Amino acid sequence: MQALSFLITRSFLAFISLLSFKAVYALSSFFAPILFWLIPKYRKRALSNLALAKDLKLNNESIVKIAKKSLFHLLVTMLEYGKLYAIKKIDSFCHCINPNKAQELLDNKKGVIFFCGHQSNWELLFLDATSRSSGVCIGKPINNKKLYDFILKIRQKFNGKVIIPKDAYRGCMKALKQGNLVGVVGDQGLADSSFFYNCLGRVAHMTTLPALLSLRSGCPIFVATIVRNKGQYKITYTGPLEVDGEDPDAVEKLTVKSLEILDKKIKEHPEQYMWQHNRWKINYKHSIPKKYRHDAIAVIIGKCSELMLKELNYLKELYKGAYFIIFTSEKNPILDSFNEVIFYKKNEECFIKHYGPKLMFDMVGIKGIKRHFEKLALFEYIYSPSIIEKTKNWKKPHAH
Repeated sequence: MQALSFLITRSFLAFISLLSFKAVYALSSFFAPILFWLIPKYRKRALSNLALAKDLKLNNESIVKIAKKSLFHLLVTMLEYGKLYAIKKIDSFCHCINPNKAQELLDNKKGVIFFCGHQSNWELLFLDATSRSSGVCIGKPINNKKLYDFILKIRQKFNGKVIIPKDAYRGCMKALKQGNLVGVVGDQGLADSSFFYNCLGRVAHMTTLPALLSLRSGCPIFVATIVRNKGQYKITYTGPLEVDGEDPDAVEKLTVKSLEILDKKIKEHPEQYMWQHNRWKINYKHSIPKKYRHDAIAVIIGKCSELMLKELNYLKELYKGAYFIIFTSEKNPILDSFNEVIFYKKNEECFIKHYGPKLMFDMVGIKGIKRHFEKLALFEYIYSPSIIEKTKNWKKPHAH
């Protein structure tokens, strides 16, 4: 099955390699609106992530608009794998406007760390950098080996090498000591990380690897960002970023510096960011069945009784770190500890257009509420007068 999947993908990308960038744009413009509705997983995740990225301050119309454009840009990136595999040079369509500072360090055998995120076509960041100097980046293999080998040939086509996550620290330190560059895509949610960052208005677990590498090797961090404009790409380096290595909070401070720059660039072009990935991933340690592991949860409770508060506190502990939206028919200051509290007098007032919730616990049993939110961004719905009773078996280990 994997061989057939690779054959189909490879044949399609071979066809794409014959097209111009303009044609790839046209193809993506045609298919993106269709895929937006055909792939609910990507649509709903993007809509929910955008709705809860409070720093963007988006209304519902903007959320849908950006989610659609984000899928368009993701599709362009996927199709461009065919182009990147075939071409020998990228300088005709990809230009770094300020490589001099970083390049001077590399030319003098001083290692450099490039920190980036999933903007536009993020693959070009490593390809552009390694077209000038040798370097490594971290890449997680996918299950389809033939397809991953194809991707590796693209990423390693110049002077780059991909290392797997378990060898990341050792491999990156070795490259830096040799005066090479290291590329880290550092915007993925890292559920096991103890470092928390207010990412676009939401708390996220993020990697501190770039900062650790910088402080232990003495090599600076540059934040690399990229913008797409009709088949042309502009790369910008911000840095070098450094902090006082003697500061006990140096790792956290340097990580925050890097992330703040990346977040600022995402705000400038939110439609070019990959909102379909799970940046606010939470590690529930297998205590929750897989389909119910979500980071944004709505709860409809009705009256705010003492028993109901017990249920909510239990749920808050079960989904520690999740974003909570509470629908209540009775105001109570105790609910202020939750992220959002929505007050309603009649059940009909719960039928609002809110793209945030991915999972809903309905303790009231409002008719039609499940269907309403599933049309927005809801993945799973649970009705039960008692969450504690409904989830009593969730403490047992479940498949990852």
